Amino acid sequence: MFDKVAEELDEVKEALLLKNKAAVEEELGDLLFAVVNLSRHLEVCPQHALSMASSKFNQRFDKVKSLAKLRNIDMTNAHIDTLEALWTEIKQG
Repeated sequence: MFDKVAEELDEVKEALLLKNKAAVEEELGDLLFAVVNLSRHLEVCPQHALSMASSKFNQRFDKVKSLAKLRNIDMTNAHIDTLEALWTEIKQG
């Protein structure tokens, strides 16, 4: 199962190199399907796992926004490196 996920990820990368949006979309769908199959193989509900990941992301993003506000950082104009540093700081917690 892991090999299939890796294979599909490689195919997404190849489609990206070709700059073919339709192929990227198709291969990304295949990758998602492979990950869902992996989760079922591992007896993990893919919807629940995705819901938990989404909640974790939202909580971290709220903390990033709060930290940015505390440090007077305008997130709409901040450099990506600045935002990434805030994210890393929050993630390391």
